[in-house]
Amino acid sequence: GKRVPPESLPQWLDLGRKQPHLQPAIASILGHRGRWLAAQNPDWGYAVPLDVSTEEACTALWQTGTAAERSQVLHYWRDRRPERARQLVEQTWLQDKAPDRAIFLATFAQGLSDADEPLLETALDDKSKQVRAAAAQLLAGLSGSQLVDRTIARLQPCVRVESNTLAIAPPCRLAEDAIRDGLNPQPPSGIGEKAWWVLQLTSIVPPSWW
Repeated sequence: GKRVPPESLPQWLDLGRKQPHLQPAIASILGHRGRWLAAQNPDWGYAVPLDVSTEEACTALWQTGTAAERSQVLHYWRDRRPERARQLVEQTWLQDKAPDRAIFLATFAQGLSDADEPLLETALDDKSKQVRAAAAQLLAGLSGSQLVDRTIARLQPCVRVESNTLAIAPPCRLAEDAIRDGLNPQPPSGIGEKAWWVLQLTSIVPPSWW
């Protein structure tokens, strides 16, 4: 029942463009002025209300709409029938551009389940780094996924308990299959290389394993 201050609208609309999983929440706080502003910029099209209430309307938008409009279709279905959204993405996966595929995958954060894993595993081999990163992030959120199991297998030899103290010895290198699973070998500034590897590994392993 609230809306954000008008002067902050461009900031919010840009945030939704950069982080597609936030789009439904952002669209709900823009108000009339925000929706009008979104209509003036194709990059903010995700916030322009569309008729996605019927199967026919969704099908038409998916076939002919912009990436932002098609993303709205996926958000609609992920909230109601996640398998329907997944089917739409699979139907046009090979024809869609890499940036669009990454945006579409981001909508899977809604209603994410084990049923999404086969498509996400396939996306780990995509030519686009952006698509691979989106798939890896989602698979890391599935505690029983193959990616999580592979990460546990990588981390387990590095962990030991000595005198009631947990010790982690960083791996000597990151194998190619670890990089395929979304681990970035190059650390950001302010953290050492091997500490960065351990940080990524432990962030994927679910608390229940510890």
